[in-house]
Amino acid sequence: MANRLQAAVFQECVNLVLEGVVNPKELDTVVNSSLGLRYAADGPFLSFHLGGGNGGFEDLMSHLGKNMPDLWKQLGHPELNKDNI
Repeated sequence: MANRLQAAVFQECVNLVLEGVVNPKELDTVVNSSLGLRYAADGPFLSFHLGGGNGGFEDLMSHLGKNMPDLWKQLGHPELNKDNI
């Protein structure tokens, strides 16, 4: 399960680099200074629960959940080839 999750995160990292949104060093900095720290301490569900304030996960999802499917549609599916490997 951990490898599958890591593969999903890395897929989007590769996609962001290939699209020119960020370079690998910048992406590592973003993960090290934000997402990595949060998930190391809380995990994704607890992080969202805490982000929901007094209403917890339910309030956060009622506010942001409706946009999640649109965000998920934007996730990339990069093709690796000899030039970008």
